[in-house]
Amino acid sequence: MKKLTYLFVACMVSLVVASCGGGSNSSDADRIAQLEDSIKILNNKLQSNITSEIQGDEERSSYDPSSPTSSNGTYQFTDVEGTKWKLHINSDKTATLEGNGNIYYGSWYYSDGNPRVNFDETPHIGFPHSERLDSHYMTIIGEYIYGGDSGGTNSKAKNPRKRLSITK
Repeated sequence: MKKLTYLFVACMVSLVVASCGGGSNSSDADRIAQLEDSIKILNNKLQSNITSEIQGDEERSSYDPSSPTSSNGTYQFTDVEGTKWKLHINSDKTATLEGNGNIYYGSWYYSDGNPRVNFDETPHIGFPHSERLDSHYMTIIGEYIYGGDSGGTNSKAKNPRKRLSITK
């Protein structure tokens, strides 16, 4: 927005200078040429910044679900109570969790570049050093799955008491 304001001010200054009479024609013509050059420079900077922002947006939105680095797939982990869990992360942003004869349905998205799963119903998963944890939200970071809170503080803190090893 500031850039557009600068461009507008530069245009207005050039119009004022061009419309003012008096003085030497050659010095006015020189000043007008300088202002036109300034306007061109501002336009180039503005165009460059717009192009840069568009490219940045494309890079941020260039997630390819068929990529080998994709989060899609089946993950397995075992909680401290010995329950084996299978987490399926699908390309349509849905997820299922199977364990203890139950299936939980949810969806997933990226949070700080990591897959974060949100379930409709709350699975109860045993994490180390804690009571049975209602894991409505879970985040995968590297070789661990973090359970617990909706704010993601367990995963952001990389809390070893709220995580389990996970394999894809």
